[in-house]
Amino acid sequence: LSDSRYYLDWAASLVGGAEFDFEGPGKPYWMPPLYPIVLAATGASISVMVLVQGLMGLATTALLVRLGEDLFRGGLGAHTARRAALASGLLWTLYGPVLFFETRLLGVSLALLLAVLTLGLVLRCLRAPGSGIGLAVAAGVAAGVLALVRPNTLLSIPAIALVMLAVQKSAQSTTLLTRLKPAIAFCLAALLAIAPVLWKNHAAEGEWIPLTANGGVNFYFGNNPASHGTFHAPGPEWGSIGRQRQTSIDLASEASGAALSHGEASSYWFGQGLDYLVEQPAAAAKLWLLKLADCLSSTEYGIQYNIQASRTVAPSLWIAGLPFGALLFLAALGMASAMRCRSLDRGAWLLVLAWIGAGLVSALLYFTYSRFRLPLLPALMPFAGLGLIALLSKANRPRPLAFLAAAGLAALSFVPAEGDYPDHLKAHAFQDMAFAVEVNAVARGATDGPAVRAEARGFLERSLAIVPRNKTALAKLGALTQYLDPKRAIEYLEQACALPQEEPDAEYWLARLLIESPTKSLRDPARARNILLAWLQAHPSDHPYAPEFAALLGTAR
Repeated sequence: LSDSRYYLDWAASLVGGAEFDFEGPGKPYWMPPLYPIVLAATGASISVMVLVQGLMGLATTALLVRLGEDLFRGGLGAHTARRAALASGLLWTLYGPVLFFETRLLGVSLALLLAVLTLGLVLRCLRAPGSGIGLAVAAGVAAGVLALVRPNTLLSIPAIALVMLAVQKSAQSTTLLTRLKPAIAFCLAALLAIAPVLWKNHAAEGEWIPLTANGGVNFYFGNNPASHGTFHAPGPEWGSIGRQRQTSIDLASEASGAALSHGEASSYWFGQGLDYLVEQPAAAAKLWLLKLADCLSSTEYGIQYNIQASRTVAPSLWIAGLPFGALLFLAALGMASAMRCRSLDRGAWLLVLAWIGAGLVSALLYFTYSRFRLPLLPALMPFAGLGLIALLSKANRPRPLAFLAAAGLAALSFVPAEGDYPDHLKAHAFQDMAFAVEVNAVARGATDGPAVRAEARGFLERSLAIVPRNKTALAKLGALTQYLDPKRAIEYLEQACALPQEEPDAEYWLARLLIESPTKSLRDPARARNILLAWLQAHPSDHPYAPEFAALLGTAR
C-alpha cells in the first residue's frame, strides 16, 4: 500500500523496461529513487527483497557492534568496549521497528545499513593519522547514497563536514589546505553520489531540485495550522501518494494564477510553511515543541505502517517489545558514564552530537515518523549498550543524579503529547489492512469471496472500535456489506454521510445501493438522485469523483 506499492510498481517498471508513469521522463523525482532500483535488482520480488532486507539487518547489527567497539575502545579498554558494543547489538534486535520494517517494502533497512556505515567510516577518518582522505571519500559516498534512500538525512552531510573541520583545526595541521582536505573530500564525494539525481531533476525542467521535488510540500505538511508533530495531511486531496505530485502543482498554480513547474510549486509550498511560522510564532513554537516530543516519544508514529496495529494481528512482534523510552534511559546513562570516564575523544563526541542534531533539526523542520527516526538511532545505541553495562556493573554504577535525569527523560517519552491522535493513526492502519486484504485478493483472483469480505470487515470493525465516528471506515464497511446485509449497509452509509469529513465514497455507495440494492424494498432512486445532485453541486466539475457521480446519476430513474 501507499509508499510500498509506489516503490513496487516503480521497480516492476524498471524490470520490464517501461517508464513508470509517476517518475517518467520530463519529471524530476518525487520519491527517492535508490530503493526501487535495489528492489528492481531482485526482479521486483517481495519475498526476495524481504530476504535481502533481513540480510541487511544482520549486516547492520554487525556494523553497529563494530561501531560501538571503535567508539569506546580508546577510553574504556578493549574488554569493556566489547561488552558495551555487544549490549548495543542486543538492544538493537529487541527494538521492534528495526525488525518490523525489514518486512516492509520501504528503504528503512537499506538506510540503516548506510547510516551505520557512514558513522563508522567518519569515526575512523577523524582518528586516522594525517588527513584520512580515502576514508573521507568513502564516508562521503556512503552519506550521499544514504540521502538517495532517506532524504531527511541530507543535513548530516554539512554537519559532518563541520565536525571534520573542527577536528582538523584542533590537530594543528601544518597548512590550511591540509586542514580543509578531509571536509572537502567528504563533501565532493557526497555530491558525486547524488549528482545523477541532481542532473536528472535538472534535465526535466531546468531547475536544480535537491533529490526530490516534494520537499516544499512536506515542509508545508509539517508547518501549517492543522499540523501535528507527525504526518497529518491537510486535506483528503493529499491522501494518495500517486496524486500528490499533480495535486501540489495544481493547487499551487491555482493559488498563484499561473502554471508552475515542479520547482516553482515546491517553492510556493515552502513559502506557505514559512508564512505560517512567521505569522503565527506562538502556535509555531508550540508545534515545534510537539515535534520534539514526538521525536522522543515511545509512541511509534505511522499510518500505513503502524506497529501498534500490526502487533494485534501478529503478536510475535512483541518479542521485540523494547520501548523507545527504555533506549533513551539507557543511552542517557551511557552518555553520563562516558563523560565521567572521559572515554570518548572530542571528535567522537562532536560526531555523535552532529548526527543526532542534524536528525532533530530535520524532524523539527518537517515531522516525525517511526521510520524517519530510525537512522538517528545508530548514534544512540552504543551509549545505550554502555548504559546497560553500567547499570549491571557493581563497580561503576551510574550516579544518582544521572539516574534521575535518565529516568526523567524516559518518563517524558511516555507522555501522550498527541492526545488521542495515535488512536486515529491506529484506526487508519486497520482501514489499510482491510484494503490490503482486497488488494491481495485481486492478485489471487478471489475478489468477491466471502472469506475476503469477512476478513476485511473484521479490520474495519477494529478501526471503528477505536474511532467510532470514522467516515472512511463506515463507508467502506457499507460497501462491503451491501450484499450480505443491504439494510445494515445502508445504515452504515447513512451514518457516514451524516459526518462532516470529506469522503465521496460514502455518498456514492449510499446512492448506488439505493439504486441497485438486491432487496427491492430498499431501493429509492429519487433519494439517490437528490444525494448525487447535491454532491455534484457542491464540488467542481474537475473533481476526480465527478465523472463517476455523473454516470451514476444517469442510472437513477
